[in-house]
Amino acid sequence: MAPNHPGQLLLRGLAEMRLSPVDPFLFGTQQGSAYAHFFAGRYDEALTWAKMALREQPHSHAALRIAAASSALAGRGSEAIDSAPTRD
Repeated sequence: MAPNHPGQLLLRGLAEMRLSPVDPFLFGTQQGSAYAHFFAGRYDEALTWAKMALREQPHSHAALRIAAASSALAGRGSEAIDSAPTRD
């Protein structure tokens, strides 16, 4: 799904989570939901989904990026800085 269809991506992701709630790759669906909300301009929801994905995979660069961008655009600058990836 392309970013210009966030609603379809969200519906697909919700269906996947209902069908397989214990999927070891659930973070990917959560991460995809974060991106879909982000591209739809719903930055608070995007941040919520990104945080869910980060609980499953704390070092996911894609989830860290969308969390930082969503935080910044939602007006939560300090959370954006906290979400920004750091070099280990």
